[in-house]
Amino acid sequence: TATTEIYTLSLHDALPISALLSFSFFSSIIYLILFVLLFSIALPWGLVLLIFLGPSLICFLIATFLTRVGMTNGRKGLLYASSGIYLISALFAGDPDWQLFQIAPFVFAALILVGTLTAKEEKR
Repeated sequence: TATTEIYTLSLHDALPISALLSFSFFSSIIYLILFVLLFSIALPWGLVLLIFLGPSLICFLIATFLTRVGMTNGRKGLLYASSGIYLISALFAGDPDWQLFQIAPFVFAALILVGTLTAKEEKR
């Protein structure tokens, strides 16, 4: 039927999603939720940290969104961009006292990069 053909075409158009990309996407969502919840609970200093780490958090959020769009649409360019934005997020958390906040963006950037490189692209 026509519905089956459309469904089959949409499956073949997308990149095969590697488990590494899926793991990094869902882990980054959990990281964002925990980051905001823990620092919003630790008032007033948690709020101050959220303000200073705001650019890093915004970059992390954008990179997570690009990861999801890249996985859904099968576009490796978006996945490479999200990996780069994760690195920018680590640079925005660049205060030497806050090195703890640089670890997660570097880890997610590496996971997205390796997941993108290992994803097979369909020949058209």
